[in-house]
Parts: sequence; C-alpha cells; structure tokens
Amino acid sequence: MTGSEPTLQPTTRSTDDAQTWAMFLSLAAIWGSSFLWIAIALDEGVAPLTIVSLRTLFAGGLLTVVLLVRGGRLPLSWNLWKRMILLGATNVVIPFALIAWGQQFIPSGMASILNAMVPLFTIVFAAIALADEHITAAKLSGLGVGFVGVIVLALPSVQAAGADEDAALAVAGMLSVAGAGAFYGIASVYTRRRLTGMPIIEQPDGSRRAPLPVEISLGSTLSAFLIVTVLALVVERPEGGLLALPESSLGWTGLVWLGALGTGLAYLLYFRILERWGATRSTLVTYLIPVVAIALGFIVLGERLLIQELVGAVLIIGGVVLVNGGWGQKPLFGEARAEAEAAARE
Repeated sequence: MTGSEPTLQPTTRSTDDAQTWAMFLSLAAIWGSSFLWIAIALDEGVAPLTIVSLRTLFAGGLLTVVLLVRGGRLPLSWNLWKRMILLGATNVVIPFALIAWGQQFIPSGMASILNAMVPLFTIVFAAIALADEHITAAKLSGLGVGFVGVIVLALPSVQAAGADEDAALAVAGMLSVAGAGAFYGIASVYTRRRLTGMPIIEQPDGSRRAPLPVEISLGSTLSAFLIVTVLALVVERPEGGLLALPESSLGWTGLVWLGALGTGLAYLLYFRILERWGATRSTLVTYLIPVVAIALGFIVLGERLLIQELVGAVLIIGGVVLVNGGWGQKPLFGEARAEAEAAARE
C-alpha cells in the first residue's frame, strides 16, 4: 500500500435489521437458483465462457438502468476503475467460468455444496488482509470440519478416477467449483479492503466519497463482460459464426435470469450486505444456497442426492455454522493487536 492511498475505515454496520436479513434471504434464493439455470444453459449447448459473457451483458444492462434511474453515472476515475477491473476478474470472470466449466461434469446440487466453502476461504484471506477480522478457535474448527466435508463429498469420485474417465472429470469439476469459491473469498476481502467505505472517488469540490454499491456492481460487471467476451471469441468461437447461442426460449430465459437477477440484482444486494456485515459474515449466504439448489435440482432436473453428498453437505455447512457460533471467538494470533484495536475503538 502506498502512502497516498486511503486506509481501511471501519464500516458502519446495521447488523441485524429486518431489511438486511430480507436482502440476505433473497440473495440466497437468487444465487441458489443460478446453478439450475447454468445446468439448463449447458444442456442447451452454450459453452461456459459464452454463458459468462451473456450473463454479464444482461447484468450490465439492468445495472445501467438502475444507475440512470437514480440519476447517476459511472465516475471517470482511474483510481476506481483499476480496482473495478481487478474485481471484475476475481469476482466474476474467473469464478463464473470455473463454475460453468465444472458443472459440465457434476450435478448442480453438488456444485452448490462446494460453493458453500466460500466463507471458509474468506476466513483465511480476511484474517491475513483485514485488521478487524482474526483467526479464532471457532474459525479453525469450522475450517477443519468443512475440509473433512469436502473430502467426504469428493472421495467416491477420487477413488474411481484412476479407472473411470467420467470420475476423473468429476474430480476436475469439483476442483474447478471449489477454486471458484477461493476466488469469491479473495474478491470479498478485496472489496471490503479497497472499495466499500473507501473515499476513493474525487468530487468536483475536491472532497472524496466512497463508491456506491450500484457503481461497484456495474463497473466490475462491465469490466468482466469485456474480458470474458474476448476470451469466448478466441476460445469458443464455432466455425462460421461468432458464439454458440441457445436455440430455445428456455435457454434464453436461463441466461436472462442469470444476468439480470443472478448477477445484476444479486450483486446490488451482496455489496449492500457486505457494507453492513463485513467480509466473513456476508459470505455465510453460501450455506443457504445448497438448500435452494439441491431442491431445484431434484424437482426440475431429477438429480439424486447420494448419502455421501448429504454427509458432505452437513459437514461443510456445519463448519460454516461453527465459524459463526458464539464460542471460541478470542483471537488465537495477533491478540495484542486485537486488544489495541478494541481499546482504540472505545
């Protein structure tokens, strides 16, 4: 960090008001349904990067309308846009592509279970990068239990991978979706540290203000659209055409849903929650997502939930619950720094 950049300011959080909880539950329902629509788009023959490109296109359209209705415009600040581009890559392009690629080989319900690891990744990255979030006994216990859950979830496919090509691809799909969770964790911490509540936009009067959730959402989405569209045209372009598009109204419905709701509206909700709750607690939305995704996968796609998947899901979600429990919250490392910060806030 250079001396000219602003330091992280404590976020003002209205932690448990009804509006924030309503946004939290709505976000879980929207993101939980996204795994179903990704599966449908893949079944329609749309390639992973193309799904991400169209998803960000529709999301950018919705967010632009929201910004215009509010009478705003995107600030022309390089200090903001360099952060938007990095956020677009880590929070949109890479994880969206990894999930879409991985779901070619694993059911949508299993993908959602692996996505529930996001808070566990966030714990580690937040403890490293954020001064107000620390490693505690509860967090370490949750990490351990969640890791065991992933092993239980992946073990049958790992054991069969040597002799079964489909099983090997399933393992690759699991690792791909888990990798997406790691990037979500990185992006969450980066947003908390470098964007939300940070006075980085210069005003005409010389003062500075923090970017609004809609500005963060639109800027990162537009950056992601430009990046992933170029990649899709290079990697997935079919002969005699630009990109392979869905042929049915259901496929287009899925892409519009993924863009307008699963990305545009979802990020407006998420960045607002992040502003109020902080990095670690905000990502707990991911342990409600499997409930929605598994139910929709069973009802709409006829996916079966095997016993080891159920056990793995319980362990992963249990690990996240341990992290957020009321016990073991004393910092295990950097205790002196934590006490000094607490004293300074009093």
